[in-house]
Amino acid sequence: MLRAIVEAIFSVGTVKFQNIKLSALGKLIWDNHRFPLQPRQIGALARDLGFETKTSHGVTVVVPTPATLLRACDECEYTDEAIEELKKVVRTT
Repeated sequence: MLRAIVEAIFSVGTVKFQNIKLSALGKLIWDNHRFPLQPRQIGALARDLGFETKTSHGVTVVVPTPATLLRACDECEYTDEAIEELKKVVRTT
């Protein structure tokens, strides 16, 4: 789940914190792991990781922020190059 959120944020090659549709996360999870999750399961998992979910334009979305992403990564001990780079950027701002 966390990897799918990270992939969605860094999908364009740069950091882009915008709302992520639960269906988009479900597709990323399916594409990477062939594990089906329903939107309600994705929302619950995202909230368990500390992310806010809300309804936007009639669909439920995850609202990532740098702080919640870094906190979730620390709690889950998830790291990769993109996360390390984000930590450097957040620390300097």
